[in-house]
Amino acid sequence: MNLSVILFLSLVTVCLGDQILEEVVVQRKVQPLGGWFDSSPESPEVLEAAGHAVDAFNARSKAKRWFKLVDVTTAQAQVTSGIHYRIAAVLRKTKCLKAEQPDLDKCQVEKKHLECHFEVTFSPRLQKHEVQVAKCKRQIPKLES
Repeated sequence: MNLSVILFLSLVTVCLGDQILEEVVVQRKVQPLGGWFDSSPESPEVLEAAGHAVDAFNARSKAKRWFKLVDVTTAQAQVTSGIHYRIAAVLRKTKCLKAEQPDLDKCQVEKKHLECHFEVTFSPRLQKHEVQVAKCKRQIPKLES
């Protein structure tokens, strides 16, 4: 009786194994290796890179007051031997003097703001950010009619 059960199960397995299976192929968009891709402006990696860019901007700026990051509007990333970021951001001038070395999170902001384009490279091997490009221009407020 055991032998008949085994033969029956073997026969069922062989019969079912010959059925044609339909495979569904789904097309996905895959980023090319080394190509630029959109990244979330709120991602921790983008915000960290933007923070390093703002620090570098403040260090080079001749302004007497600190500038503070208020918004990352767009971000792109590229993965090669390092991670490259292109970041569009808005900075606002604070009321805190550079001579004071304050906590920027506690500094009040003024109306003056800048639109900036930053390019930052992160080296995973060295765990270091390097600002390649920091271009900012003053944004003139639009007059409402």
